[in-house]
Amino acid sequence: MEERLITVDPNLREWINIFDYIFQRGRVGESNGIVFIIHTREKGHNKPHLHAEYQQYAVVLEIPTGKVIEGNLPPKKLKMASRWVAEHQDYLEEQWDLLVDGVRCFG
Repeated sequence: MEERLITVDPNLREWINIFDYIFQRGRVGESNGIVFIIHTREKGHNKPHLHAEYQQYAVVLEIPTGKVIEGNLPPKKLKMASRWVAEHQDYLEEQWDLLVDGVRCFG
């Protein structure tokens, strides 16, 4: 089982191809085939959340609890995704604050 946390070092941004940067900046992790994304230009960003995608399924999960806001994943993958969010809450709160146009919701 491979697990990755993804972040972009601000000092390296000028060296990264602009399209790669745009693609990766909202992608905050991957575990068990589930990709975790914080969309940076989404309207209604008043409640910290992320999107978890697995195959053709997608769910929106609350940060930091992993509680489902909307959508669906297969039950086993949903449990894994919710657990991943809860286990990485500090990292996700930091990424939320960095990615969502400087809006600080935590700290």
